[in-house]
Amino acid sequence: RVSNSYVQQHDLIMSLQCELSGEMLATSSDEAVVTPSGHICLKRLLLTKLTENGGMDPFHEDRPLTEDQLISLSTSSKSTIVPPRPNQTTSMPGLLNAMQSEYDALVLELFDTRKALEETRRELSQALYQNDAAMRVVARMAMERDQARQQLQEWNANGGAAAAAATTTTDEGHSNKKRKMEATSNGDGSSAATLPLTNDIPEEDLSSMIAVWETLHKGRKASQKEAAASAPKPDELSQYKLAESEAWHPTTCKGITAMASCGDQLVTTGKDKSVFVYDTSSKKVVVSVHSESKAATCVDMNESLIAAGLSNGKIQVWKADSGDSLGVVETESTGPAVSINLHPDGQHILATLSTGQVSILRISDNTVQAVSTFKGTEEIQYSSGCLHPDGLIYLTGNAQGEIQLWDLKSKTMAGSLKDAETANDGAVVSVQVSNNGYHIAAAYNSGNVRVWDLRKQKCIATLNQDKALATVTCVAFDPAGKYLALSGKGGATIITVKEWDKTTASLTGGAIASGIAWGPSLIASYSTNGRKVGFFR
Repeated sequence: RVSNSYVQQHDLIMSLQCELSGEMLATSSDEAVVTPSGHICLKRLLLTKLTENGGMDPFHEDRPLTEDQLISLSTSSKSTIVPPRPNQTTSMPGLLNAMQSEYDALVLELFDTRKALEETRRELSQALYQNDAAMRVVARMAMERDQARQQLQEWNANGGAAAAAATTTTDEGHSNKKRKMEATSNGDGSSAATLPLTNDIPEEDLSSMIAVWETLHKGRKASQKEAAASAPKPDELSQYKLAESEAWHPTTCKGITAMASCGDQLVTTGKDKSVFVYDTSSKKVVVSVHSESKAATCVDMNESLIAAGLSNGKIQVWKADSGDSLGVVETESTGPAVSINLHPDGQHILATLSTGQVSILRISDNTVQAVSTFKGTEEIQYSSGCLHPDGLIYLTGNAQGEIQLWDLKSKTMAGSLKDAETANDGAVVSVQVSNNGYHIAAAYNSGNVRVWDLRKQKCIATLNQDKALATVTCVAFDPAGKYLALSGKGGATIITVKEWDKTTASLTGGAIASGIAWGPSLIASYSTNGRKVGFFR
């Protein structure tokens, strides 16, 4: 039988555990001690720890602790056996003692590791908190930066911004001054044609553009209201169907390459070098001309002029009433022109060239002359372009999916429209600015169409994500800025502005519509694979 006193003693022994190593303690020896702070430990481990940390309590590092303060927990026992204390490690007891020492060191290292882990956890928590606070500060700074940019854009739009510093080099500056002097006189007092200036515009040309900008900017709201009064309502537009198809290009024409509208008239260019002006009210061709050397790749017209960009980079201009040619101008590019726009002042033409230049031409005394060429510091290919309705901002889309904003007044690149989502969209194949002055629509190679806000320089909507049109090759706002037309493989889609997720009308029923143009009471579309133009009413 086991006596009750032995059981009680055994329970007491089993109830003690070292808080440093976690091993069970026997109170029959002098090894079990308790610290003044109430922690039970093996005496030898605790003394070793005190030696390492300079006599500080390992459980309360701000309190000193000495051996005299330790309280022994040993119980009186007559049968206490004193273990041998051999000195030689060659004996079994010596080996056990060495193993015990190594074990003690390991236990102490584990204790230190646990404390270091706890300290690291606290430092990590503090670092994460500081990182979160830093991210909040960065987000607030980014928001303030965007607000400042918006205010700057609004200030520039109101004509209050000072001209930016010129970005051309000193050599280019001297060259431009020399060209201006040559443009004024050729030595005998007569005017002389010179090479175009680089990233600069002659003062007389810029003054003409600014004068028109002031008039258009002030009267924008009135003109928008007048155009909106005659624009079709959404329910009327949804009823538009193909009313007729007309073919005024000859049968030798293998496709229409470009189209533009001006009032009741449409101008189209074909792969056979033909250029026609078609009057939609009389349903007759009123002007028929041919481009020199190469076919036209882009075209524009107003009441008095027709301008076409050719596939070899040349620009040709005709009179709109008689078809008389005003001349062909060679540019710095041998690649095709991708966009051409007649300036609202009626005296200038702006053409986007695929090799990365914007050429500005002046029309004076029935002659055409290149006066300026704008190009960036990096070689890049342009894929599209358009002129702001007010005439002082020119937009170019490039093969990297970026839209560059050229400020003609300050003669610099004012900014660009691109974000992380456009990185995989490919080239900008078509771009246009609404007559409201701030909505920009851009079609990309991926088939996506993004709508940007010029005031915020931010994408506000992404269209055709469901690929209702397999590709989009042309975007066009109506004159009132109420609707946006998308055309491409699959037909054409009309979307109401600010209701970007709704399709107002679908046209052509799955056919290919390479381009689209708005008329007073109709929509016209064409295909680069055919010679017919479809009219929707």
